[in-house]
Amino acid sequence: MASRLLMVFRPMVRAAAARYSVVAARPTAPKNPSLTLTRAFSASGDVTVDVPPMGESITEGTVVTFLKQVGEAVEMDEPVLQIETDKVTVDVPSPQAGIITGFLAEEDDEVEVGQALFTVAAGDASPAAPVAESATAKPAAPDAAAPAAAPGGDPIVVLLPEISETINEGTVADFLKGPGDYVEVDEVIAQVETDKVTVDVPAPMSGVIGELFATADDEIMVGNPLFSIVPGGQAPAKTAPAAAAASTPAAPTPAAPAAPTPAPPATPAAPAEKAAPAPPAPSVAGARGERRVELSRMRKKIANVLKDAQNTAALLTTFNEVDMSGLMGMRTEYKEAFEAKHGCRLGLMSPFFAACAAGLMEQPAVNSQIHGSEQVFFDYADIGFAAATPKGLVVPVLRSVESSSLADIERGIASMGAKAKANKIEMADMTGGTFSITNGGVFGSLISTPILSQPQSAILGMHGIFKRPIAVNGQIEVRPMMYIALTYDHRIIDGREAVTFLKGVKEKVEDPLRLLLHV
Repeated sequence: MASRLLMVFRPMVRAAAARYSVVAARPTAPKNPSLTLTRAFSASGDVTVDVPPMGESITEGTVVTFLKQVGEAVEMDEPVLQIETDKVTVDVPSPQAGIITGFLAEEDDEVEVGQALFTVAAGDASPAAPVAESATAKPAAPDAAAPAAAPGGDPIVVLLPEISETINEGTVADFLKGPGDYVEVDEVIAQVETDKVTVDVPAPMSGVIGELFATADDEIMVGNPLFSIVPGGQAPAKTAPAAAAASTPAAPTPAAPAAPTPAPPATPAAPAEKAAPAPPAPSVAGARGERRVELSRMRKKIANVLKDAQNTAALLTTFNEVDMSGLMGMRTEYKEAFEAKHGCRLGLMSPFFAACAAGLMEQPAVNSQIHGSEQVFFDYADIGFAAATPKGLVVPVLRSVESSSLADIERGIASMGAKAKANKIEMADMTGGTFSITNGGVFGSLISTPILSQPQSAILGMHGIFKRPIAVNGQIEVRPMMYIALTYDHRIIDGREAVTFLKGVKEKVEDPLRLLLHV
């Protein structure tokens, strides 16, 4: 019944939580319906839904996820299953409101455009009511068993929300709350890790956690249930800690029984030692052990992206060196006044950002990308840079650097760096870059050949600052020097443009007045 299918929208829930689909609790079902169920609900008004067109160059795909089961009610345009191609994952919706009566394909089946996928009969959602009722009764039991709160109403299931257009699944990293725990609205319940970012899944309302539909390390698709929550209840009373404190003094009373307990464990301890002779072996001097750790989703994605860049682009790297004495002298002289004026510290990165942005405007080819059979030029400089997170490196993007001051750039770098360290980087922070900068100098790198991230066509590599003897006006002087490298896609960037760009960056950083004078 319609009353059993709930959507929760509250003004207090943040924008991300507003995308969560919340429905009456129901048990999860296997996602590979058998072909024997094809006509389980025969009806004269059945409509057969075919694989829709997915693009001029795409003629087939793989069925990856069933979002509905035979006998379930669907609304018009509600996704029923997903098809994965080599370029995109396509949702196949129901053309009408009704009941799913059968599937004509299974998970992992290869299907072609125009091939029959499933059938749906027109009608109301009344057949699904018993499913919702039986499901709501199950989560009610654990809630009754949890005396921490007194919730009311039907359990609500919170689904994994849409993360971005290109991400349709993730890995459950952790549940911060468990069944029976009371939570406030917008309190984080679970964290889901994708190949680019870790997403917090908050509670859409205050209530008590009913059931967890996944465990840590589970792969979960967008739209699949994560947990249920029973609205209402109240936070644990302040007397609860007192009760806990009262229970701690009570612990010394059974101190006498604690004495016999060591005796029984002694018996199992012996078999435990016999059963585990392997652990001492690696600790022996000279032992050569090994261990295997599953690659994280982020690491797998990074590996694929970098290898694709190697296989696709015609990568070439050109080098130059920068005398950092002028920039470092300017920083030493003005850093206190700069911080007092702008409220942020003057670092060495912002002049490189400004120099690159100016160079990108002067050499448009370096700020271009290949999109299909076209070369796209950008009149703005959105520059990405590597930032460390607890899960690995990410590349947030600073927007419109060509029109930003050094203070704007420093604030942007600091803001993105803080978000990365707090694991709060969002997809919107990492999309749309036209150029990137990587700084291996923070790790002591002398020189390297950075690899670009497609569809970008160039990336600047900064390195460590080391004092070296160089010739200055015919004299040998020791100066702080940095090697810089530009890796570029030789398919659309010629050597003349790449070398001119890198030489311009060198000149602007060595003489910061050039940035002020735009020369």
